[in-house]
Amino acid sequence: MGVKNSAFVDGSAPQCDAEYLNSVKFEVNNAITNSGQTPAVGTLNQSSIAMAIYAAGGDFYTESGAADAYVLSTVGTKDAPNAYFNGMTVRFLPGNVNTTASTVNVATLGVKSIKLADGSTATSAGDIPASEEIQLTYDGTNFRITAVAPAGVAATDNVVVVTSTSNAATINLALADPQNAVFNHVFTEDTTFTFSNPKGSGFNSGFKLFLTNDGTGRTPTWPGTVIWPAGNEPDVSTISEKNVLVFETIDGGTIWYGALAMGAAA
Repeated sequence: MGVKNSAFVDGSAPQCDAEYLNSVKFEVNNAITNSGQTPAVGTLNQSSIAMAIYAAGGDFYTESGAADAYVLSTVGTKDAPNAYFNGMTVRFLPGNVNTTASTVNVATLGVKSIKLADGSTATSAGDIPASEEIQLTYDGTNFRITAVAPAGVAATDNVVVVTSTSNAATINLALADPQNAVFNHVFTEDTTFTFSNPKGSGFNSGFKLFLTNDGTGRTPTWPGTVIWPAGNEPDVSTISEKNVLVFETIDGGTIWYGALAMGAAA
């Protein structure tokens, strides 16, 4: 930078050339401008406002890619990090639901794989919903899905409504309160359930599932990884019956422990 004295010294005026002084000026000016502000003489808190703007929303990006290959860009004139780093978090609204294993490219820093919360399992169809805010965190190798905010469900809502399509429904733990995951499903057809996004092995993941059968009496098909007390799967197919089931895993979903908490409620 052409700095003549590398540090200020008491009793001696520092000697700095124009290049150094201009670099400081432009650095501050760029931080203010790129945060969306217009530099104003006499306004002495614009740097702190810029820091607040980045802290409050600097991790939110726009998305312009395709299903399974998500491309993120900064919002407005905000700057992005110049390299990926461990713990880097990004949020965005996907333009398309994913169909298989997916990738993300943040601010042209390079393509990285997106994994489930355990850091090793690739995404499968529906893990990344369209137009619902998703949060990814970089672990040094891949981006992990660390949160998904479902459209129409406030952050304080505790119950996630699950519907079925073509006889299939997914219990996605990334959509639920991690401290008290609660799902509600009303049968409209025989339904095969899939459980996705539990915590990794060595951590407990669990949820309650409230089931209501319709006037026909539908039958669920549970994942093959679910085991039941004494090997007896509960019958929840009675017409108009309400049931509450609980499921727990401690190995990332390799085994799910299922039990009927309340049955045949009328």
